[in-house]
Amino acid sequence: KGAMIVNRENIYTGYKIAKHFGIIFDYTCISILQLIRSYGINMIAFFHFLIEIITNYQEYDLLELIEMIHFATLHANCMLMCSTLTFNSRNIIEFTELIKTEFHEEIHTLSAKQKIVVRNTQKFILKFIQISAMVLYCSNAATMLKRPIFYSTKDKISLPFDGWFPFELNSTIRFVGAFTFHLIIGINMVSVHYGMFLTYVVHVLQLCGQFECLSVYIDETFQHAHYSNGKQLQSGSEQREALIKFRTKLIISQHIHLLSYFEMFYMLYSKFLFVAGTTSVALMCTVLYIITDPDVEVKAVFTVFVFLLLPEAVCIGAYCYFGQQLSDTCSAIPETIYFNPWYYESVNIQKYLLNLLTASQRMKIIMAAGLQEFSMKGFSEILKASYSYFNMLQSVR
Repeated sequence: KGAMIVNRENIYTGYKIAKHFGIIFDYTCISILQLIRSYGINMIAFFHFLIEIITNYQEYDLLELIEMIHFATLHANCMLMCSTLTFNSRNIIEFTELIKTEFHEEIHTLSAKQKIVVRNTQKFILKFIQISAMVLYCSNAATMLKRPIFYSTKDKISLPFDGWFPFELNSTIRFVGAFTFHLIIGINMVSVHYGMFLTYVVHVLQLCGQFECLSVYIDETFQHAHYSNGKQLQSGSEQREALIKFRTKLIISQHIHLLSYFEMFYMLYSKFLFVAGTTSVALMCTVLYIITDPDVEVKAVFTVFVFLLLPEAVCIGAYCYFGQQLSDTCSAIPETIYFNPWYYESVNIQKYLLNLLTASQRMKIIMAAGLQEFSMKGFSEILKASYSYFNMLQSVR
């Protein structure tokens, strides 16, 4: 009941997500329009905050300026992260094609356990897409309504953000237009971030699924009795030896391919994750500055923590979590080999496995431009860096 049939139409590659959220360019009109929408609105929003900061900074206290800087940084971050993927559009499209073809070229030839791995991967991706959409867009709605709910008075309704407009908000129509503009820039930014995050997660999970399938194949090679033409192959027989030797060669070949796919993934997202990590440090630093101001009301501290700091920490934490998951799945290959009864096999097969273990010794860690780990350890380092820069900012309070 509720089972998903495993076929290539059920495979999530991230291609449609990246295309329709304005992240990649594939020479179609839809991708061009989505890119114009994505970058155009983010650019307008960035200058909406920047011009207000430059021209009217004397009208705001320090905390309000910091908050506007925070939102301007968010939009700049969105454009920078997206640009690293847009300029890599050809490679991203190639990677999505790999998922569709190389990863799942012959699904019908997989064993029952491998099909379960593929099916569970696709089901998890689908649920993750749905749940993350609900969380992100609800968080965006809460952020947009924070000021109108908590800071409005009987005489005046607050806009979601402070920003520059080329006209005075002295009429209902202009106010509604300004409010609608803020809704548009908020939804656009969340949509682009959502598309980038999903593309990254889909590619991580598909790679994890392939490494898990290989682990299952290794288990089935050495733990189970094998059959040929309906007859069980006895331990030590020449037929069984030949079969295991053949499967071991396939294991090594598939592992080499997976390592090359991992390197391709690393090259795709290295700069992207570097931008994500550095801007997250700046964003969390500014939010901490707002929260710890002694003159800020408790209500303001709560709203800033819930609507600004927590989402940013959760978002960068999610990038690190899935990076950790990919590293753990890669490292499971040598463990699978070691904990199987390889020591009963012939010397030739043991040599094959030794080569595979040697190739698996180096830990596969997702790095941002070779500088910052994207793992749970890396997440703690990002939090420490945010706190360090916050202390520097505190000294000029």
